[in-house]
Amino acid sequence: MAISKLTNTPTGIVIYGMNAPDSQRSTVRWGILGCGSIAHNFVQALPLVPTADLVAVASRSNAAGFSGQYRDTYPDLTVYQDYAELAGDPAVDAVYIATTHNFHFAHAMLCLEQGKHVLCEKPITINADQLVRLRDTARRHDCFLMEALWTRFLPGIRQLTELLQQRVIGDVRLLQANFGIQVADDPQHRLLNPQLAGGALLDLGIYPLNFARIVYGRELISARSVAEIGPTGVDEVSAYLLQFAGGGTAVLSSSCRVATPHTALLYGTTGSIEVEDFFHPSVIHVRTGSHTHTYQVGYPATGFQYEIQEASHCILSGLAESRIMPIEESLQIISLMDQFRADWGLSYPD
Repeated sequence: MAISKLTNTPTGIVIYGMNAPDSQRSTVRWGILGCGSIAHNFVQALPLVPTADLVAVASRSNAAGFSGQYRDTYPDLTVYQDYAELAGDPAVDAVYIATTHNFHFAHAMLCLEQGKHVLCEKPITINADQLVRLRDTARRHDCFLMEALWTRFLPGIRQLTELLQQRVIGDVRLLQANFGIQVADDPQHRLLNPQLAGGALLDLGIYPLNFARIVYGRELISARSVAEIGPTGVDEVSAYLLQFAGGGTAVLSSSCRVATPHTALLYGTTGSIEVEDFFHPSVIHVRTGSHTHTYQVGYPATGFQYEIQEASHCILSGLAESRIMPIEESLQIISLMDQFRADWGLSYPD
């Protein structure tokens, strides 16, 4: 078995869109809105991005405790309990939205209307209409806007994309990927609570759906789905069958009630690719005939540094959107999830 390593190099960017906020500035001053577990991943990766600094955090409950863990690295961190105060802070250039799904739209809108650039945790909104409104607001205020779907920016995904462009397994005709975890049987759990826009699709299904777009990169011509709706009214298990133009099928699933392997399998006309932990891959096996070549594509820290690097680079370069994760791509995925939820008769209280 051969082993290869990929050097973590910056992603090339095509510049377009708005003007940089300050042509003399070399660092984006970040604020974080929401101090839950996902925000820790962001902060722990931040020191690996020279063009990013953390200046403020806001939480209605635990901002002081959260910030206290990082005082050695960020001694001048400003702490807010009011989200609007952080959004209005002139020392903040950009805001990472790390609140629960149901608040993403309102919190991102709050920041955009204050002229802040926004990197919003996935799903960026809970439906397409909300994202269209955010997009239009970002354009009106000349702000950068991007969904923080970290998978898209990881070195393993760059390696996979290169392999597919080289057609190492010919034409990919079938993709299989599942993302299932088992959460506690608690109706207040964020994945089971409809008030928090819970369910497997928005939190977990977004990963295999995005992965299918990465693999095929073509027009989606057919999409069907089924779901098991649990007692709280959210999808606990759901499956998706996608067909892409030019040939290519994806068989995908997500679950918050049963755990599944997180391996993606790509079957091509001359071989296959196995991607371990496809939503944050570090090991890729390419099989052609009797030969297997394994690529080790690890990353330091939490891996969030790549999306931070992309967002910071875009902001400093005056980009309105990311080329890797443009708003149109997020909008297509969210529109697809809207279609699935409509088929299931699933809507959220808001």
